[in-house]
Amino acid sequence: MSRAHTFIAVIASVAITATFAQEPTPSGWRYLVPTDSPIDAERVTLPMVKAQADFNGDGKADIARILIKRAAPNSAGVFVFLANADQPPITEMLEEYKFSDGEFMLSAVKKGCYSSSQRTVCLNNSGLVRSEIEYGWSTLYWLDSGEWKHIKLSRGEFNGL
Repeated sequence: MSRAHTFIAVIASVAITATFAQEPTPSGWRYLVPTDSPIDAERVTLPMVKAQADFNGDGKADIARILIKRAAPNSAGVFVFLANADQPPITEMLEEYKFSDGEFMLSAVKKGCYSSSQRTVCLNNSGLVRSEIEYGWSTLYWLDSGEWKHIKLSRGEFNGL
């Protein structure tokens, strides 16, 4: 291998490592792959299990992901990676759950107030919705005064969410 090829290989390796260093997986967890049970190539793609928004209101983009538990591949978790200046992101697990027959996806929700006939929820920052595609129920997560909160939503409960 020539020096130029070696240099290019080293630079590519550093770039790949730097990309993954932004979102380290917590111990015992891994990213989803196309063969995992919640991934149905006809309806769900890997980008659908990742969402990006400013969840804590600091002006920096944070990332949320569904990860798989290594020791129990039928278990998943919703994780948020909060941007932390020049430091590694702060990782928080919001919920661990078992996969059902349906697929799951994540989507960011804009800050604001959302009302249904049953309740009103106001988000001071962006929130996160984990949706179960087959049956239509969802879970809304949001950070409120430094504490993560969540509620279960029925199909169509908050229009525009």
